[in-house]
Amino acid sequence: MCNSKIKPSLIVLSADDDYCLPLVNKFCIEYSVPFINIGYLNDFSVIGPFYIPDISSCSYCTDIGVIKMPSSSMIEDKIILANKDYQAPSFFTNNAIASSMAIIDIMFYFGGEYERINSLNKRIGISNHDFSYHFINIKKNKFCNCNKNL
Repeated sequence: MCNSKIKPSLIVLSADDDYCLPLVNKFCIEYSVPFINIGYLNDFSVIGPFYIPDISSCSYCTDIGVIKMPSSSMIEDKIILANKDYQAPSFFTNNAIASSMAIIDIMFYFGGEYERINSLNKRIGISNHDFSYHFINIKKNKFCNCNKNL
């Protein structure tokens, strides 16, 4: 495991770069390390899915907007070029709500109460305008790499 003798108990990912999620997802599947993705989508604080090897879905078990499809037209290429440096603003409300949601799930994970993990097999979000709860179920895909041992 990358020349380390210590296996991580959990990886918490909170990153904006496009390459981070696929890289961490692949690493965690390969080395059977659980992880949770924490962040925001504009004015929604978002976490999940909470990946637990051999138990739950990973970020790529379904397309929840994390898979980038190649551009197929010149106009799409221009739109991507125009927006390539755009990043949604990070501010306290987004980070506070997302980290609060995540810490609850992390405590349930380390307590062995997997059935109580809110983001298990789903991506959940809370609107920072009206605090409404939203979720996308992510079924464990038997063809996904995270199920290679099934």
